[in-house]
Amino acid sequence: MQVKGVHYPLIIHSGRILELQTPKWGNNGVTVGAACTLSTLKDEMERTVREMEAEKAKGYRALLQTLQCLAGKQIRNMAVRTP
Repeated sequence: MQVKGVHYPLIIHSGRILELQTPKWGNNGVTVGAACTLSTLKDEMERTVREMEAEKAKGYRALLQTLQCLAGKQIRNMAVRTP
């Protein structure tokens, strides 16, 4: 594959690795897998933030607002679409 004049001899597609398709919540925050769509992240965060205490959820609410401004649903998910 060649992008902007640079040749990449190997491309790794992580879209079908289930562990990378969903966010994982822990005591120190959230880990987002490389194959997680922004729509999946948004839906999961909305569900989890509802169950959190208000002070802890403050930063996640700000991230949710940012996710809603990025692009339309189709464009947000295009980057990790499986072939």
